[in-house]
This record gives sequence, C-alpha cells and structure tokens, in this order.
Amino acid sequence: MKRTRRHVNQIPPPFFDEAHHQGDGLDLFPIVDDPRLLEIPSDPCARVYCGAGKECRLTVKGEPECICKEVCPAHIKPVCGNDGILYPNHCELHRTACRESRHIAINRKGPCKEKSSNDQTTHEVTEDVSTTTSSLVLNKHKYPVATSQSPVKSWPKEDSHEYVMVDNIENNMVEIATPANQECSPMQYEIMKDNLLLYNHKHLIGSDESSEADQLLSIMFAHYDANGDGIINSQELASASAMEDLGTLSSGCDLPDLIRFEDLNMDGSVNINEFYDAFSKLYSISVVSLDKALETNEILAVVGDNLEIRCDVTGSPVPPIVWKRNGVNLASLADPSLQVFRDGSLYISHVQLVHGGRYICHAEKNEDVIQTHLLNISSLPSVMVEPVIQSRSPGESARMECWVGGHPPPQVEWLKNDDPVHVSPEATFQVVGEGRELILEGVDYADTGAYMCQARNVGGLHRAISSLVIQENPRSVSTKTRDLLAVFHGDGIGIYNSRSCHVKHVIQGTDVIPGSQSYVCPDAITRPGSCVWGSAVNVRNLYFYASQPQLNRVLVISLDQMEVVDVLATNSIPVEVYYMESQDQVWIVSWIGEEDGGNKSLGVVVNASQKGPRSLQRLDSMPIYRLFLPPPQGLGVSWGHGYVSRKGELGLYKLDLITLKFVLKVDLSPYKCIPNQVAFISRNGQLVIECQDAESGKGTGQLLMDYMTETILQFKASAPGTPHVSPDSLHVVNLHREPSNSILLAVHKVTETGLEFQFDVRTTLNVSEVEFFPSREHHTYDLFASSVQRPEILFLNMESGHVEMVVGIGEVPDPLYPSARGAVRSLAAAPLFSPHLATGSRDAVFLATAHDKSISCEIGSLVRPHPLVWLRPDSEPTED
Repeated sequence: MKRTRRHVNQIPPPFFDEAHHQGDGLDLFPIVDDPRLLEIPSDPCARVYCGAGKECRLTVKGEPECICKEVCPAHIKPVCGNDGILYPNHCELHRTACRESRHIAINRKGPCKEKSSNDQTTHEVTEDVSTTTSSLVLNKHKYPVATSQSPVKSWPKEDSHEYVMVDNIENNMVEIATPANQECSPMQYEIMKDNLLLYNHKHLIGSDESSEADQLLSIMFAHYDANGDGIINSQELASASAMEDLGTLSSGCDLPDLIRFEDLNMDGSVNINEFYDAFSKLYSISVVSLDKALETNEILAVVGDNLEIRCDVTGSPVPPIVWKRNGVNLASLADPSLQVFRDGSLYISHVQLVHGGRYICHAEKNEDVIQTHLLNISSLPSVMVEPVIQSRSPGESARMECWVGGHPPPQVEWLKNDDPVHVSPEATFQVVGEGRELILEGVDYADTGAYMCQARNVGGLHRAISSLVIQENPRSVSTKTRDLLAVFHGDGIGIYNSRSCHVKHVIQGTDVIPGSQSYVCPDAITRPGSCVWGSAVNVRNLYFYASQPQLNRVLVISLDQMEVVDVLATNSIPVEVYYMESQDQVWIVSWIGEEDGGNKSLGVVVNASQKGPRSLQRLDSMPIYRLFLPPPQGLGVSWGHGYVSRKGELGLYKLDLITLKFVLKVDLSPYKCIPNQVAFISRNGQLVIECQDAESGKGTGQLLMDYMTETILQFKASAPGTPHVSPDSLHVVNLHREPSNSILLAVHKVTETGLEFQFDVRTTLNVSEVEFFPSREHHTYDLFASSVQRPEILFLNMESGHVEMVVGIGEVPDPLYPSARGAVRSLAAAPLFSPHLATGSRDAVFLATAHDKSISCEIGSLVRPHPLVWLRPDSEPTED
C-alpha cells in the first residue's frame, strides 16, 4: 500500500490543468488519515546539488551525501579532456575526475588530436579500452553499454571526408563533424534537438537538475511561441534562432527545420502536441529500476472513494509511465473515471466495484520492469429491516426481517438497544439462518425497544432499526408494505392485492385516454379481449411503460392517477421495454418486420420518471438485433454502458448510456462468437457472453470479458448455456438445453479470480423463464424456473442445491409477442420482504408463497395474462 493515497469526495475540477500536477502532488488533494495507507516520505536528496560527476545518496542514517556517480548515461557524445584522453561523454569525464580526485576540463568535442610540428598532419591517439557492461534500456531492447573502469582512450576513426568543425557550441553540447555543404540530415536534426534541450535547460531553467522534461518542454514551447497563439511558425523559430545564435547547434540544421520534420498535419506550424512528440524520443534511454519490495502493491479502497495510485518505477532520466489493465493502456480508454497524470500517477474518481482488479505500471520504453497493483474494492454494507415499527400485546410473537448487501458479504448480528441479542434454549429470541429474521415468542413489556440489524465488513459498519412496542390493546402501527401486482390482459389492466388476489384498480380497454380521441385498446369496443401487450416496466413506482405492438405505441400509465397520461408513437412494432433505473431511462426495442427474424430499431426515453411531456429518441444510426442492458444488482454500481448485437455479426457494439452513442465495436471473430446473451457481474466488473454458431445457431461456449477494457479474459467451450446473474452478483446460473431435451442448470460462484463451479442440476422441465428470489436463511438468492409445457415451477436452493417443485399453476399461455428472452410463461418475483411469486397461465394468474412453495391465491377469468409487473406503493399502517 506504499505510495497510494485515497481521497474522499475530492475530484479534479472539470478543467483540471495537468501542468500544475507535478512532482509528488502532495499539495493537490488533502490526504485521508487512513491507517491502511502510507504517506509518501520526502526525499532528503531532493534539495541537494552535488555538481558534475557526482550524485546524492543516503547514508545508513538517512542523511544525504554526495558521491561519485556509479553509472553514466549510455549515449555516445565523445569529448576530449585536457589530459589528452577521449571519454564517451562529458558525464564519464566528470565521473573520472571525481573518482581520481583531480580536475579534468573539456578540451574539445570529438576525438583528441595531436599536431606534428613539421607537417601539421593530424594523428589520432589510440589505446586499448578496458570496459564493463551495464544493463540499460533503449527503445524496449537491451544493449551492452561501455562504462569505464579505466578511462576510454580511443575512438573509431572518422571517414576521410572534408569536414567543417563547429567550435562555439556551449559546454556539454555534442559536436559531430558534418561534410561541408550538406543540408540538414535526420541524424544532424536529432543532434540539434539534443543540443537545443541542453541549451534551454541551462538558459531557461538553470542548474536545477530535478526539473522534469515535461516542465522544460512546456517552458520552451511558451518561449518560442512569441505571439502566444498556441502554435510555433517558421518566422518565430527563425527570429529566435537569429537572436540567440542557435544556428551553431548542429551543422546544416537550424530551428526552422522543426517545421520540416515535425509538422505532421502539414499546416505550416508546430502545435503543442507535435512539439512534445518531437522531443519525446530523446528521453527513450533510461536506467529503469524498481525496489524489489515494491514489485507488488496491495490497495484497499471503498466504493465512492477517489483514489490516487503512484507508480514506483523510476529511472534516470525519469521516464514517462504507462498504466495498463489486462494489457490495455488506460490512457487509450475514453473512461472519465480514469486519469493518468504526467507525473506517473493513476487517478480513479468515484471508485466502483468494476474498478477492482490487477493494474500494472512500467516505463514507456521499458516493459521489462513492471509494478503490479492489486486493487481490492469493498462496499459499505446496506441494511434494510421490515417492519420499521410494530406494536404487540404481551404474550404475542413478533417477527423482524433483515436484508443485508455489500462486498465482501458482511457479517450480520442482531442487537437490542446496542447490546447483542443472546440466543439460548431458555431465551425468547430466535435468529433464523444468518440473521435473516429475528423471532420473539411470548413477548413481555421488557421486550419493548429498538432492535438493530448490524452488518460489518472491511468497508465499514451499518445498522437499521426495527422498533417494537409492547402494550395492552396495541394500535395497528405495523408498517409492513403492501405489494400490488399489475396484470396486463386481453380486457385491459388490473391491479391486485398480493395477499388476497382482490382487485384494487382496473383500467378497461374501452377507457378513453384523457386528452385524446383514442381508447386504451381501440378494438375492445367491438371485440372484447382484444388488448394485446408486448412488455411492461415499473418506473420507480410512479409509472408503467407498456408496449402495444399492434398499435405501434407505448402507453405511459400514472400509478397515482391510475390512468394513461402519455402515448409514445413508434415507427415499428414495439415488443421489448427495459428500464435502466441508474440512468432513469426506458429503452424500447421494436421489430422492423412482423416477426422476430432480423434487425430491430432502438429508442429511448430519458428522464422517464419525470412529469411533463415525454419524447422517444430513436437511435436510427444502426439497426440492432439484441439489446443487453445491465440489471440493477443492489451493490451501488452505476453502469455507464450497455451493448447491442447485430444479426449474424461476430461482435458487440458498446453503447454509451449518457451520450446515447455507439462508441466501440468489440470484435469476437477470433472466437467465432455471435452473442446471444450478455450477463453483467458487478462484483468483479466482468461480463459473461453466450456464443452461438453463425450457421447452426447452436451454442459454442461462453466468453468472460472485462467490462472496463473489453478484454476477453477466458473462453470456455465447455460452458454452454444462457447465463443468468443473481441480483447480488454472487452467483451465475447457466441454463443449457441438451440434445436429449433435458435442461442443465449449472451454478457458479463469483470469486475475485472469476467463476467457480459449484454444482449442476438436470431436469426434464422445459424452462421458460428464471427468476431470483431472496433466500429465507441467507442474505443471498434462490432460483425459481417456470416451464414452457408443464404446470410446474422449479425451486433451486443456490447454497445447498436442494430442489423442490411448485405444482398446480394451470396451462401454459400463448402470448402473441414473446420477448427476446424467449419467455412463454411469465414469472415475476415480488419486491424484497414480500413472500410472493406470480406466474401466468392461459386464463389465470397464480400467486405462490416462495418460502413454503405453495399456491396462496388465484386471479381467474383473464384473457392472455401477460406481462406481469409488481409495484410497491408507499408504506402505510396495516393490520397483521
């Protein structure tokens, strides 16, 4: 956790200037006092200047000390010392002077030469070279580099050409002879840029060796951009060259040659990006290092935090840092939650569970030295209780339910007035399962109090209170919720009480839509039972959005007024309706033809829960075949993208749910995968993709894909079937139809590393639809599955694998427009804390009690009851 800082509710402003985010950045955000995270220690050498040939190191006492450089840079820029010895570069000259405790001055650049007193002929001094090899990195490849144990006394002879020698370049600059009258060559141009950096470092920054390259380049660009218009033209460069006499930086090259070599967009000037790119490769040589103790860094963060992670890979000079996840450069992602600063730090704003995983960082030109960061995300537990308050007479029993969510799964405990509830054979308390329910038998006045369900994990602690009042002749102050079931059928819409199956509200197909001349179901005037519905969704218990395929429209029904308040016309047959609560969007998929045989049109209603005029925005840029949207999973994850497929295409198109644009295509052709279903796992930020063969339509396996980078993590040909993810994102159930017509339900547990197989169940029940339901004993979910052919519902305990059947639910209905999910028999689980599960038959709806797997009541005399939608109005006092 070293060099990692966590910032709570501190995010960069919208127009954050990275130029001000340099060095450690310790003054940019306040540091949270978190014992899990260590602050970055200051470097005592940062303020020490040791002079040429020396470097600062810390003593065993941690004090700065100047010593002779151990290793010099690997570049070859020969200089001749006044001792007549040729050195590979000026650093080696000064290093030798330091090691031998003598003064050595630079006599000239290039080879040392002796002149004969008779013929003035030039001779080169050559002696054997004694060297050792250091490992440096140059453009991702390793090369042996000579570093002197004894001074280097020879240099390769120059070709026999006429040369023009440049003698007035400043100290430390490279001088390489160039044939006379030769125009600026690429080699000489690189020399000019190198010398230009040295010149400007001396004149614009001074002796501050700690200044970073980005800072120098920024100052240089502002210096040469004389008129401050954000670009540098040839006139500005020529003026600066003449004023500062920069034509001597390299023979044949001058500042205006920057336009010739770097004007990539051919506009006659150099912009800031072209300027930076021009000099970036000069920093490709770097001695890259990483303390072995820092090779792996474990980081803990909580959902909602703002996190800055520092990379400990360093070098001389300091190299640019690259951050990757699953091999993908994070800087290349159009993800606003991820920012890579120029000082090498990675900033993640508003951390989500999908951000968890393995990140690596390394120098831009060196992938041999990497640091691994394992980011573990936890979420603060969520706790809900039912009822919030209740009143009982002495001697009666009282029940309180608790539902807990969070990552990792929290530990649950019941308390009374802050003291733990102790369960024993003599006690009146009974705790069901893992704290799912607290039961008090034979209550007395002493049992009055605040009962708290408490959940704790590494993300924190959270409580919810259920109050119990014991009194004679208690008032009906229980606030148990009343769940209602909406049934769309051939005669209209009915709203029913879930406990008694009694009707509470009716919208007839013959009702006139207020403010219009149209009926809810126009044909119902002459043909009773003629209402046809596609699908419907509940929008925050405020509205229903229900599609009418034969009328090419979607009705908006107010649950407060119990009448149609809006009609949205579509240009094709609207069949599927989805609600994205995190974005408050209703998505509508419409068939273009009379059958579900090809691509479809896509539309969306934004701010779907708001009052006022509504409009359907059509995404006509691309017809789609399937729409895959992340369902709510109760872990506080706000998904920003969905996906669509096209008929017969081996890939997915990424849909930005904010901009409503397609931003990326995920190529699945290497796996010959036509996506049939996509399941979202928020707990580890992964997607399970069911693949089909292009010709036969048969399943070919599943892909596991990282949500953030769209990287395929795994291909499992041996894992066929349609994936279904539980609402708590703890389990994935694959539903596979085998050649023998039996159904295989394979249950997998979601882990930090992927999916772990638990068990499978084989059944002859031809499954139509699956639905997850809160477990009675655990803070997890069980599974129910309806049948296409048989009047039965299968129950599967997801923890133990126990199977039961719910029987007697009537014949299978025949909806005219089944959705893309293929459901024939509807199956709808009531909201949390309700025991009911609803399923439709040919002419009735049955409500089953999930806990005892029995039918509780029946709503009869209905025509094609489909779809079924639950709603939960505001809680109100009820009698038990």
